[in-house]
Amino acid sequence: MISTLHRQTATLLIEEAVTAGARRAKACAELEISDRTLRRWTNGGQVQPDQRPLVQRPGPANKLSPG
Repeated sequence: MISTLHRQTATLLIEEAVTAGARRAKACAELEISDRTLRRWTNGGQVQPDQRPLVQRPGPANKLSPG
């Protein structure tokens, strides 16, 4: 997982490159992320933290003990 701080830094670097005239896909490729990943990270112009650790997941159906 990539921390929110690293996401913000990557987003700022990409936006700086795009402002300087680079294409967004090429700037993302330099950081080894896809353009789609950048779009997932941002919502309404702000970088969103990773929500995966916060999701409630059900226990497996074949769990051996109830607790």
